[in-house]
Amino acid sequence: MGDLQPTAAPPTEGLEGTAGFRCSVAARARGDQMVGTAPEARRWLLVEQDAHWGRTTWEGLEVEAALAVEMQEHLESVNGRLQLIRRPGARPDRTLATRRWCLVDVDWDRPVLWGTATTDAELLEAARLLGGPCPPEAVRPGSPGIVLVCTHGRKDVCCAIHGRPVASSLAALWPEETWETTHTGGDRFAANVILLPDGAVYGGTDPGTAVADLSAHTDGRVDPTRLRGRCGEPQHVQVAQAVALQELGPLPWGAMSTRREEAGAERWSVDLAVASGSSDAPPRHLRVTGRFVTTEPHQLTCRAVALKPSTHAVAEVVEEIEGELA
Repeated sequence: MGDLQPTAAPPTEGLEGTAGFRCSVAARARGDQMVGTAPEARRWLLVEQDAHWGRTTWEGLEVEAALAVEMQEHLESVNGRLQLIRRPGARPDRTLATRRWCLVDVDWDRPVLWGTATTDAELLEAARLLGGPCPPEAVRPGSPGIVLVCTHGRKDVCCAIHGRPVASSLAALWPEETWETTHTGGDRFAANVILLPDGAVYGGTDPGTAVADLSAHTDGRVDPTRLRGRCGEPQHVQVAQAVALQELGPLPWGAMSTRREEAGAERWSVDLAVASGSSDAPPRHLRVTGRFVTTEPHQLTCRAVALKPSTHAVAEVVEEIEGELA
């Protein structure tokens, strides 16, 4: 489990304004832990918008202010997240008259629904479907599903520097599935790639490793080396799942299910059932236990104006349990 441990380092980097500071370079030098840092959103609203991305996703959304407030309140109430999307390389200085949108809801039997909106009200109406019954038009896409690459340079320059080449590389192989997107969290782990509806997040990628990670994911042999975790899960569950992939892999993404998880202020425990490669064989059961570790303060983004610590779930003990989990 050595690759899953964070490393401590003194806060030697400066604040915003330090010449040439890049948060992703600093994070790699420190050996910051990526696993356990995937967004905890379970539902997603993707809105096509080629231009005018703001400093934040909500600042950039071109929707009438009152309707944007309603949209944000609804997404927050259903653990949803907004992402602006555009095709790699698209930078037209215009607002699309008809915008594509996509809803992703992992609680739906068919978790993806695409549509179009010509008015802000239609976009709000679509957003309100999240958290409700599965619409009859929703689908279950084939692998790799929707591929989002953060290229949000106005949020953090590292995302543009590292994200755009990755988006271009992935689009060359998966042109219909690949989109550039706004801030996904974890700027210092750029380039960040999210696969929906699987919810897999890979970080620290470059054009070559991103293709390798996506190829392995679609082939059912997930490589946890650059895995940040599964969206919608707390960080200790994300870490436990990465441990299972590391200990028992290569495995397909859907091989793991969480049977029990507990977390206190200092320690945590997760029980997992891991499907075997044979349909006749019973699943294997793992119990992963660990602790929470808080790092020294660091500059975590390129634009940060203060040093901040980060808290990670660290796996310590992995044991296989015979028989069925309680």
